[in-house]
Parts: sequence; structure tokens; C-alpha cells
Amino acid sequence: MAWLTTPLQWLGASPLVAYNLLVLATPVLNGLSMYWLCLTLTGRRDAAVVGGLAYAFAPYHATQLAHVQTQAMFWMPVALVGLHRSWDTGDRRWLVCLAAATALNGLTCGYFLLYFAVLLGLAIVWLTIASGSVRKLAEVGAALVAAALVIVPVIVMYRFVRTAWRLSRPRGEIEQYSADVLSFLMGADRLVFWPIRAPEWQLPGGLYPQYAGIVIAILVCAAGVDALVRRRRDLPRRRWRGAIVWLLVAAAGAELCAAGLYWLRGPWVLTLGPLEISMSRPYMAVGVAVQLLLVAALISTRFSALVRSGSAAGLYATGAVVATMLSLGPVGRIGGDRFWDESPYAWLMTLPGFDATRAPALFLAITVLCLAVVTATAVTRLMRKPTPVAQAWTALIAAALVVDGWAVVPVIDVPQPIRVALRGDLVVELPRRSHMDDAAAMYRAMSHGRPVMNGYSGYSPPHFKYLVFDLGFFCFDSLKAARGGRSLDVVIWVGSEEARRTDTAFLERWGASIREEFGGSIVYHLPRAPGARSATAVDPVIDLRYFCHDSRPR
Repeated sequence: MAWLTTPLQWLGASPLVAYNLLVLATPVLNGLSMYWLCLTLTGRRDAAVVGGLAYAFAPYHATQLAHVQTQAMFWMPVALVGLHRSWDTGDRRWLVCLAAATALNGLTCGYFLLYFAVLLGLAIVWLTIASGSVRKLAEVGAALVAAALVIVPVIVMYRFVRTAWRLSRPRGEIEQYSADVLSFLMGADRLVFWPIRAPEWQLPGGLYPQYAGIVIAILVCAAGVDALVRRRRDLPRRRWRGAIVWLLVAAAGAELCAAGLYWLRGPWVLTLGPLEISMSRPYMAVGVAVQLLLVAALISTRFSALVRSGSAAGLYATGAVVATMLSLGPVGRIGGDRFWDESPYAWLMTLPGFDATRAPALFLAITVLCLAVVTATAVTRLMRKPTPVAQAWTALIAAALVVDGWAVVPVIDVPQPIRVALRGDLVVELPRRSHMDDAAAMYRAMSHGRPVMNGYSGYSPPHFKYLVFDLGFFCFDSLKAARGGRSLDVVIWVGSEEARRTDTAFLERWGASIREEFGGSIVYHLPRAPGARSATAVDPVIDLRYFCHDSRPR
């Protein structure tokens, strides 16, 4: 996002002003980019307006108010515009649009780098099957290789840091940040009108509300009913394919019945001569049933015809289903209970990068993108001509989309600035009560420009929990071990008992000669040790033996 925020700061804006302007600009850019994509696919401005509003005001954004990078979803529609227009027109200039938007999307949010790749891959396969053009496939592939080359330096450094600090995502953490089926009814606390709120259901593995919008759901369902009513009856029939589909559906029904019998009566065993059938793990039966139904849908005549026709509505409806399934994570849950073992996301975790993403629930961003396109195509299907009555209905739908996603944006006070000049190689702020104190320290670092030992991220280096533990017990030898001889400015925010005890401990240890107090904060300037490393040297691994409290097994 530096292309927007850095020029603002060059012009004199503070980081806070740049951030706030970015937050205000993000929904506008989201809506405009989706408008462009929907206009490209439908050719109708009224449908494009509905799609743009569905994307800009999606209730998903209320869940992600704390993560501006996951709200910045505008590069994905731009990339898809480049894909569709290059494919339809053969103009290679649109490949530049595809490559540039894909690279910028990956640099904006690491989750979108991986999750959007799934939708982009699906779209490329869909268009290739529909057109049968290997040349266009090769051209798009070359454009994406160019985009990847732009991102490679960032990926290489990211993997280097993960390896050096031994950072990983345990499977349990990934399951914790996956969606629960019931979470699709849950709205974020800050939504104004949706009555089902996240705190009402404490769902294991359902930390992110996944409510996608009731207006979108109504439009999509109405268009689906219209499609069923007007379905084509002249599709070629292949008896062998129909027989396989019905066989798969019957097998899936048997698996579901077996699982239902378990939930009614508990574990059961059925003996048929030498054959013994038992049911002790119903979630495996449900998972098999879902997979059988998916295979049946994929090989059905109607789905094959949909792919061969190159239907945009079919592509993005399929994308919405795929992204929703993947948001469930490696284990599907409903109400906290497992119902699908080794779901499709578990397959993705075998690919590079996906083992490092801890929040499969964020696949909802891809679902929202697809649903916005489907919503626009639903408008063209339900209102085939832009008559005055249709325009009135379009205006009503647009207003309903805005109301459905309307949210209250929190406004908080700016963290108090440090009034004392800092000159240490490193800075640490105390007392440290929670990650919010660390976030404030990181914010102030943008002003004083010194590296801070406080930190807040999805990852924590191995030594950090020990450092936090020691500081909580007023044992400051860990600071000595962590700074490794470099100079350190210790900022103590006055006004609490913890601050008083910390100040007393530092006075006893280092004396008043390096102490400075002004503007509600105390700063101890600990000098660099003789022969210490340079200010920029950072060990990838800190020796934990020199920490006060080492809770590792001995």
C-alpha cells in the first residue's frame, strides 16, 4: 500500500493521517474495481453498480476492520479484468494489467497471494476448456510468471526469516482460525443491522464471523431458481454419465444415513454374513458423502455444459462454492463438532506456502468477490431489460446492500508520544501488560525511528515469550541477554504500580546517572558494551540460557 501512503507522508501527512485516508479509500477502490469487472462481464452499468456495492459494502469488511491489508481487495478484480479482456480480445496489453495487478495483490496481502491463486487457477482452467486455446493459456502463464518474478524477492526473504527463527503454524492453530458452518450466520459486532452477532455463539474454531450478506443471498437464490425454471432441456444425454452420477448420489445418501443413525443411536455394527459394517466415526462418513456429491456435480452433464459454454456466472458461482469449502480449514466443523475429516484445505496444506497460513477463514474474501460477480449477473438475469421498473428495483437493491453491510468504525486515541530523545540501538517500552502496549510501541517507532523489542504479530520469535514472562516478574536480566551488548533505551510509562516497581528496580541496578524523565515517561539510556556488535546486527537465535525464567524441560 506504499504507493498511496508514502507519497502522502512525503507531502507532510503523519503515518496516522496516511492510514486513515487509506481506510477511507479502500472501500471506494474496492467498489470501483468490482464495477469494472462486472461491467466487463455483463456489459450493463446497472448490474455493475450492484456488483460494486456488494463488494464495497460486504459485511466481511466489518470483521476485518483491524486488518487494512485484508480489506484492500481491489487488485483481484483488476487482475480478473485483465484476464477476461486479454482472453476475449487477444490484446496482449491486457496481460500487463493481469501481471501488474496480480503482483500488487500479492504484495498487499500474503493471504491473497495464495488464496486468489486458487480462484485465478480455476478461472484459467475454465476459460481454457471453454475456448480450447492453448496459445492464450501460454500467454497468460507467461504473464503470471512475470508477476511471480516481482514477488520472488519478498517470498525468499520471508522464507529465510521463517527458517532462521524456526517459525511455524501448528495444525491446531490453523484449525482454530478456520470457519465453522454456523459462523456463516454470524455477523461482526460492528454491523448495525444484522441481529446475529459473534459473541452470542462461542464456537471453537470459529473466530471470524463469516456472514456474507442476506441481500446477496436472496439475489443469488432468486437467480438460481430462475435458472432452474428456464434450464435447457436440449443438453446431450449420456446414459453412462447419468448412471455414474446417480450411483454417486446414492452412495453419498447411504453414508449420510449411516452417520445419521450414529447420531440417533450411537455406535452400531451391522453383520451380513462374512461382511461387517460398523459406524464409530460419523464425521468420516459425512466427509466421504460430501466428496461423493462433489464428484457427482463435477461429472454431471449440466456442469460440463456450463464449463464448455464459458459462463461467467457459472465460473464465479463455482468459485464461491470452492472458496467457502476451503474456508472451513483442514477439518470441517459445525457448532464446534467435526463433521468433515481432511477437507480440501488439508490438500492445499501439502503445497508450498499454505502450511504457513493460519487463517483459512479469510477465504471468505474470495467468496465475497465471487458472490459480487454472481450478484451482478443475477441482476441481468432477473431484469433482462433496463426498464423504469427494473431501474427502481436496482436502486432498491443497491440501498439494501449498503444497509446490510453498514458498520460502525471504531475511533481510538492516538498513543501518547515519547517526549525524551532516544539514541539507543534498541528501544523497549515498559510496563508491558498486553499486545496493545506492544502495538502502541510499534506505532511510536514510526516517529523515533529506532528498532523496538516490543512486537505484535501472528508470529512470535522463540525468545519473545520468555522475555515477556521475565519482564512480568520484574527480572531484567533477559533484557541484557536479548540486547547482546547493544545500547538500549528503556521507556517506562509512569502512572501505575508496575511502572513504579520497574523504575525502582532500574534505579537499584543502573543508578540515576542514565535516567531521564519528562512528559509522563522515564527513559534509561543503557550504554553499549565494549566490543559489542553494530547497531544493525541481529542474531537469528537468542541464547535462552541467559534468561531469568526458562520454562523448558531440563
